Amino acid sequence: MPKASHAILDYATPAPAGGIDRLRSLFWPIAVAFFVAGVVVMAGVGWASAVIQLGTSFALLLVWLAAAYGWGLIPRLILKLPVETPLGRVTTLATGLGILSLLTLGLGLVGGMNQIVAGAITLIGFGVSVVGLLRHRTSVHLRVDLVHWWWLLLAPLASLTITAAMLPAGFLWGMDEPNGYDVVEYHLQVPREWFELGRIVPLTHNVFSFFPFNVEMHYLFAMHLMGGPWVAQFLAQMMHAAFVGLTVAAVYAAVAERGRFAAMMAALFAGAVPWMPMLGSIAYNEGGLLLYGTLGIAWAMRATSWRQFSIAGLMIGFACGCKLTAVPMLLIGLPVSLTLTLLLNRALSRQAMLGMLFMVAIAVLVFSPWLVRNAIWVGNPVFPEQQKLLGRGYFSQEQSDRFYKAHKPRPDQQAFSARTIELWRQVFADWRFAYAPLPIALVAILLTIRRRETQLLLLMLLGLTAFWLIATHLQGRFYVLAIPIAAMAIGGLPRRGVWAVGTLVIIMAVAGTAMTVWRLQQVTDEMSRRGVDLMTAIGFTEIDRSIEIRNNAGVLPNMPIVLIGDAQAYNWKVPSKQLHYRTVFDADTSNGRSASDAWTADLPNGTQAMFYIDLSELERFNRTYGTPRSDLGYDMMNLPGPQFSMVWTVRHLPSQPVPASAPSP
Repeated sequence: MPKASHAILDYATPAPAGGIDRLRSLFWPIAVAFFVAGVVVMAGVGWASAVIQLGTSFALLLVWLAAAYGWGLIPRLILKLPVETPLGRVTTLATGLGILSLLTLGLGLVGGMNQIVAGAITLIGFGVSVVGLLRHRTSVHLRVDLVHWWWLLLAPLASLTITAAMLPAGFLWGMDEPNGYDVVEYHLQVPREWFELGRIVPLTHNVFSFFPFNVEMHYLFAMHLMGGPWVAQFLAQMMHAAFVGLTVAAVYAAVAERGRFAAMMAALFAGAVPWMPMLGSIAYNEGGLLLYGTLGIAWAMRATSWRQFSIAGLMIGFACGCKLTAVPMLLIGLPVSLTLTLLLNRALSRQAMLGMLFMVAIAVLVFSPWLVRNAIWVGNPVFPEQQKLLGRGYFSQEQSDRFYKAHKPRPDQQAFSARTIELWRQVFADWRFAYAPLPIALVAILLTIRRRETQLLLLMLLGLTAFWLIATHLQGRFYVLAIPIAAMAIGGLPRRGVWAVGTLVIIMAVAGTAMTVWRLQQVTDEMSRRGVDLMTAIGFTEIDRSIEIRNNAGVLPNMPIVLIGDAQAYNWKVPSKQLHYRTVFDADTSNGRSASDAWTADLPNGTQAMFYIDLSELERFNRTYGTPRSDLGYDMMNLPGPQFSMVWTVRHLPSQPVPASAPSP
């Protein structure tokens, strides 16, 4: 394919990198000292445990990254990716992470994943990485990009992110978004169940197990590597922090051809937005979408050959395997934006169209393991999405309706005007987006609109906005891909403009740290009022509900435990086979089935079990989803306390369980 007209990027000639700072020998000691000191200060009374975790989980994180780089070198040799460039290095590492995800999926599906296998995979990747770094002298090139004093501005945010990642799962960031409930409901709980089962199987009590799990596969890998689901939680959370950190590196790499200073400003701009450390500190999956989405856009802007289109497709495919929202945003949105950009510049050629088709084909191929898995499990490749078109799997019609209701805007947000107000409130006027980045990016776009890459970024931003307004339930978290897009647009400013933005970057880096620390303090204060001192729990796994189980008289060691209204199963340190729970979407009350039958469907009649009932969650389900909360034997809403436990005997007919003992608060 000729390397002419249809490339979006119009600054293909690399700018000179400049000389390496004479004081570079002092950079790493200073940077490490800043980082460690930041962790100690942020941890406060938990500083000793934080330092121990730096020597264990964080050290394993670095080994995992090195192993991923080694696995990424294998396709690099096949695709002849220029690893010496910043974009080549970040892409190599990201590719290795994607390979580890699919490798863990494949081995997990056949029951072939265990601690020995995880260790062997790590050692192989680490060995290849060391050999590759030595042979290609990459360390020399790395110094040019990594040794830069501007990076120190992000040291406090890095310290904050890693310190917060050492807190027990499920507490951050309170009732705000991102909410830790999802972490203990499925991001960590589903890998925990697969770890204990020894293989990856469909979990019909947890519908989220049918989502693509490219990021969560690393959490499962961490559990096998460290030999347990709770000892690995800090490594898992740090893994997500690494995905977010690599997104910042990907922004730098995407802009590096315009010069180191422009690249630094763009990267710092992205890293200073509070959403980044907040997401990075918990075991979510947005980090994978951010990393692969950024790289997919960066490679699409450069695409002039089959190889470059294939790399863009590889990144898009990995992004779709992280989160289904990547399908409309990237798998569909990026080719459409590319086509419109080329049409606007009268540069759409037959070769470019074929290249984009090839890019989409590669993306679908990389995404296909998750599609095939779901097609085999429930017949719908993207279940639980697209149920009306592709089938609702094991869901009843009531469950399907409940799922769609939960993922639509509230009735008062249905009108387009109300959605627009939410866009302003949750994006432009939300402190988590730091107020300034998006408006500044729009100004940068207007100033550089004649450039093809700017036009592509604008179209991607408009497409993301349309998707957020029309097809989501209006949460700011679904708009975070705008952060690296905005940063790349800012990196396209002329040098004078970048210098002007530099002043704002310094303010943003300081303000972003301050705002995130402020929110963390709010969360810790709220938990203190509930009797939990979070900072003393850094690096420990003891905060869980197993204490309630041990103190409950009359509960046998192997007695089934039924969680009603509560799907935070990761907080219960008992074998998964003893724990019975359902998400609100898996509680089927259709065809006259009572709520008690719905929550205990997998237990036979006559089973004596301990029931843990979360009244506040049942009330929320009733208010939000219309799920019955009262048909459990008597009106539980009149009982004291938001939560209580009791021993009951399961009886499906009649539909109410018979109490075996009085409730205990």
